[in-house]
Amino acid sequence: MKRSIMKKAALYMAAAAILALTGSALAGPESGSATAGFSDQVVRSEPRTETSRLLERQRSSEAPEESEVPASVYVDSQQRLTETFRRPVPDTLREETTRR
Repeated sequence: MKRSIMKKAALYMAAAAILALTGSALAGPESGSATAGFSDQVVRSEPRTETSRLLERQRSSEAPEESEVPASVYVDSQQRLTETFRRPVPDTLREETTRR
């Protein structure tokens, strides 16, 4: 019985030490001395990039009344893409300098 009391006391002491070490992390970022995780760094969100700002603006804008790409260009590009997938993949990849 004495051994179980000693084990409980050791667990309580270990828990108290852990809480004392992580107490500043529990204070939150507004305290000015906050830590987070094992790296002792507070994680902040990345600033918005120009690309993400433009994509967000495009998502929120209305759809255009007509396509930005003419139908003939779209059809031609789809036909060329289809032809690409009909050819087998070569054993070695290299840049082709001539058109077929």
